[in-house]
Amino acid sequence: FLAGVPLPDSLELTGDLPTALEAASLVVLASPVPYLRSVLEQIATVRRPASPLFVNVAKGIEVDTRKRVSGIVREVIGQVRYAALSGP
Repeated sequence: FLAGVPLPDSLELTGDLPTALEAASLVVLASPVPYLRSVLEQIATVRRPASPLFVNVAKGIEVDTRKRVSGIVREVIGQVRYAALSGP
């Protein structure tokens, strides 16, 4: 997907959520909103550092609840450090 784009040797890729989160200081939320709640429910079961920063890059609202991503995050995993990245 990123053919020709060099990645740092220190970057570790994994498909295992607990491994990815165990030492994370930053968690990027990029799942489409219709699937975000289930991803957050998985994240909620994983031990994380005391206060990683959750950065949302998805846009939209949850259709059934009409909640924004910030509201879904707060409901599913509680009060966390949270930021949203937006643009055109």
